[in-house]
Amino acid sequence: MKPLEPPDLYHLQAAVGWLELGKHIEANEELEKIAAQLRAHPDVLKVRWRVNAKAKAWDACFEIARVLTDTEPDKLGRWIDHAQSLHRLNRT
Repeated sequence: MKPLEPPDLYHLQAAVGWLELGKHIEANEELEKIAAQLRAHPDVLKVRWRVNAKAKAWDACFEIARVLTDTEPDKLGRWIDHAQSLHRLNRT
């Protein structure tokens, strides 16, 4: 998939920065500033998974991970996120 471009890329980078500071609510607010048609981009979904994991929203994490493993099955990290989501839902 084509890489994100500014300003959406900047919002994604800001969301990552907020996560690194432990502020998942602020990170989510940055993700919401990304254009609606780009919110399903794998890079955005990966960060959204981290936001939801920080919020312990494991159902949402599972759905995001499922989409990511369907769209990018060759990426090992997507499968790890999927497994982590299932484990947190006691569905290991």
